[in-house]
Amino acid sequence: MTEATEVGGRVKSGRLVCSQSHSFPIVEFIPRFVDAGHYASNFSSQWDAWPELLSLYDGYGERFTKETRWGSDLSGAVMLEAGCGAGTFTPFAAATGATVVSFDLSQGVEANYRRSGHLDNVLIVQADIFSIPVKKTIFDYVFCFGVLQHTPDPKAAFLSLATCLKAEGKIAVDVYTMPPAGHPYEILWKNKYRARKLVRSLSDETILKLVKGYVNLMWPLVKRLAAKPTDRRRKINRFFLFDDYKARLPGMLESRYQSFAKLDIYDFLGPAYDIPATQAELQGWFKEAGLSQIDVHPGYNGLEGRGVR
Repeated sequence: MTEATEVGGRVKSGRLVCSQSHSFPIVEFIPRFVDAGHYASNFSSQWDAWPELLSLYDGYGERFTKETRWGSDLSGAVMLEAGCGAGTFTPFAAATGATVVSFDLSQGVEANYRRSGHLDNVLIVQADIFSIPVKKTIFDYVFCFGVLQHTPDPKAAFLSLATCLKAEGKIAVDVYTMPPAGHPYEILWKNKYRARKLVRSLSDETILKLVKGYVNLMWPLVKRLAAKPTDRRRKINRFFLFDDYKARLPGMLESRYQSFAKLDIYDFLGPAYDIPATQAELQGWFKEAGLSQIDVHPGYNGLEGRGVR
C-alpha cells in the first residue's frame, strides 16, 4: 500500500499495489477495482435515490437465514458476498461472526460502507463479479442474492463465484425465473418485460424520473385496490407493475410502501440486463462447477440454489 491516509484507524485513501505493479485506488475507505461507466450504472442511481430504504427493513435477515441455511454461528469462517448493493444482507452476514468480504460493481458500496463499514469483520470493495480481486479457493461461504440475472452472462458469473470456494465450502445463490402460466405473478412479469422494451433507449436518469412520476400518479389507485385485497385487485395492481406490499414485506411500515414501489419498479426497468434462468439451467451451473449436495428449487427471488465444493 502506498500514499495511505488514515482516519479513525482506517485507511481512507491510498493505493494498493500488487506484485505485478498494478495499482488500485482506495477512495473513501473502499478499495476500487473497477472504472466508471460499467453496466451496473443504474444500480448506482438506485442506491443514490433510496440509500437507506432497505436498511430500515429487517425482513431480509430472515431471508438470508432461510436461503443460506448455514446457521447463526460461523465464527472463524471467511465469507464472500457478491453484489452487495447498498448492503441489504451485509449486516446479517456479519452477525454470524464470519469475516465478510462484500463487493459490488456499483456505487452502492458507499451506502453499504455507511451501514456496515464500521464493523471489524467486514471489508467492502468495489469490484466486478467476472474479475473478483481475491485469491481463489479461500472462502468457506459464498452467497449472491438478487444479482446473477443482472449480469451479461449469469452462468459465467456463477462459475466465477464457484472458483472462490475452498474444499467443503458452501455457496448459496438465487436468480430470476419466469413464472409458469396461471401463476399470480405471470401478468406482472410479462408486463415488466414489455415495459423494459419501451424504455430500453432511455438514460438511467430519465427512467428514474419516469418511475417516480408514474408511481406518484398511480399511487391513489394502488392504495385503494390494496385496502381490500382480493385476487382480482392484486391482479389489477400487478398489471400496472405494483405488488401486494403488505403480504410481500411483512413488518415494513406502510408509510414506506410508496418509496419501495419506486425502487421496485426502477429495479424492473433500469438494469441493463435482466436474464432469467430455468431450474434445469441453474442445476446445470452447479454441476458444471463440480459442486455436490446440490439443492435447487423455487424460492424468494425466483429460484434459489445451494451446493458444496
